Amino acid sequence: MPNETAGAGTASAKKVKTVNEVWEHIRGAPFRFLFNEWNWKAAVWSGLIRALVFFVILIRGGWRAAMVAMSAEALFRVVMSGLFGSLMQAFRNAQPQWKAFGVSAVLGPAIVQIAEFGMHWRIGSPQLVNTTLASCALTVSAGLFQWHAMHRGAMLIGTGQQSFMADLKAIPGLLISFLFGWMRLPKTE
Repeated sequence: MPNETAGAGTASAKKVKTVNEVWEHIRGAPFRFLFNEWNWKAAVWSGLIRALVFFVILIRGGWRAAMVAMSAEALFRVVMSGLFGSLMQAFRNAQPQWKAFGVSAVLGPAIVQIAEFGMHWRIGSPQLVNTTLASCALTVSAGLFQWHAMHRGAMLIGTGQQSFMADLKAIPGLLISFLFGWMRLPKTE
């Protein structure tokens, strides 16, 4: 597995930075960050999963409604998840960790959820309450899992990345460590 301090893009490679230093890096060149550090792995993964979730929830309302909502969700999530995957990667080694986690895995996704609700409301997606609840649950669990995976060298782009296929092969083990890792007994001396 790649070095855990590598692969965080230029925002946090090698030297540990504070949350404020990472923000300064992003604010100093926002377009470079958006285009050069956009996390295509997070975008593809999230876009596929969320499109399928929306399709399954909405198919009973008709093929056309399900396809429209699924397509809108996939496009929206590819763009937004790539952006927030990049933010999470940039902040993953920043200190203090609680603040880095709050910015990248809580605040960012909360803003995206509000925008997603507005988009689906605007296009008239059926079952808006059901899809919003499912999306919120998926956002929370996916954000926590992505934070976990990135801290173990998966789903990273840039320096220290592994191939997307290697990331996909690592998913089962990462899911097990994510779900059951809290059960590990503390080391005794």
